[in-house]
Amino acid sequence: MDRKEFRTELFRIAKELGCDAAETYYEESESFSVSVLNAELERYKVAKECGMNLRVNFQGKDGYAYTESFEQPEVLVRRAIDNARVIESSDVHPMIGAQTYASVAVRTTPLDTVTIPEKISMALDMEKQALAFDPRIKRVQDCEVETGHSRFELHNTLGLCAERETNDAAIILGTIAESDGVVKDGFAARLNDRANDIEGLVRETAEDTLFQLSAAPVETGTYRVLFKNSAAATFLSPFLDIFSAEEAQKGRSLLAGREGEKIAADCFTLWDDPFHPYAPRAFDGEGYPTRKKAIIENGVFKTLLHNTKTALKAGVESTGNAKRRGASPVGVGPTVLSVGKGEGTYEEMLQKLGNGLMINGFGGLHVGMNPISGDFSIMASGAWIENGKPVRAVDRITIAGNLYSLLKEIEAIGADSEFTLYGAIESPSILIRALSVAGK
Repeated sequence: MDRKEFRTELFRIAKELGCDAAETYYEESESFSVSVLNAELERYKVAKECGMNLRVNFQGKDGYAYTESFEQPEVLVRRAIDNARVIESSDVHPMIGAQTYASVAVRTTPLDTVTIPEKISMALDMEKQALAFDPRIKRVQDCEVETGHSRFELHNTLGLCAERETNDAAIILGTIAESDGVVKDGFAARLNDRANDIEGLVRETAEDTLFQLSAAPVETGTYRVLFKNSAAATFLSPFLDIFSAEEAQKGRSLLAGREGEKIAADCFTLWDDPFHPYAPRAFDGEGYPTRKKAIIENGVFKTLLHNTKTALKAGVESTGNAKRRGASPVGVGPTVLSVGKGEGTYEEMLQKLGNGLMINGFGGLHVGMNPISGDFSIMASGAWIENGKPVRAVDRITIAGNLYSLLKEIEAIGADSEFTLYGAIESPSILIRALSVAGK
């Protein structure tokens, strides 16, 4: 049977077996990726996946069961009921009924209508341009074109019906340069609406790689530091769970109960924006209507992110931040996080820095960060800046501190926002007044 018939049978059987409510979360995705090396295809993948996650409310508890085969609906329902029976938590996780949603356009990318042969040609051309950029560029270590299309459907026995689609695209390039026995690498990407900017990607990656040939560590000390936009977004990404009400209620976030408290500099605002063009959505993983909200506004912590379960437990309204993927149960997560823009281009932010460090890359990011305490100690690279101009590349340094302290050391924020490749979070360049650096 098709998924609609299967869903109808699931709901009928769930009611017959004594469930108070039942809900299905259907997800399907089509993806394409190609990687080239030495003018030949290194990896080529076309995939299509789909599955349905059933949630039942049985005797006041939730049970989940997942399938990729739309047959034997009774088996799936009984499995979900069995899972509900073994749940020990007494927390109530309500399902919601029919909702009204804001109109949201399906995100499009420049590669949506590009054929597979054309995508392969793009990857081959990207490698060719990178190798021709400068004779010191000896090899290309990563050269990929990726696209994807996803569809999400939420339905339940209370009348909920929520469906959306999204498109994704990325071009990724890594180059290796060599000169006088020194070997360095560089890496960059273009996402979604910029996924056809091969020339810009090649230039950025190659120039960064070549610049790294002069890299050396700085002396150990405390420095003014400018996090370049994409690096600032990357740095923040491992700490996103601190804003989850689910983590806070489990004792794993130091932000629990701190609404209204000043936790960052006046110039720092962090938005959770489900209508951002990067990944717009009118509803969350429970079908709850989404809304734009400030998590931190002018340095003041405003709200944790909630789904209906955590909101009920806290006695507040859901913020529309239920997160759901595949076979996983409903959790909590951001939609699109965006650090509020300040003033100034990247070049103007370098002028504000004056003399100090610019950081544009990290190593061992997740290993060196503790999202509960906020402590971090991570390898970093970038450039030494004098009078607002890059003088030489910097590598083999370690930056260390605490996120909560660092947020209060923010001196200025630029207007040059960029997304990280590691999650839906964008940030402008951020100037830090003082940061501990271990070097030579």
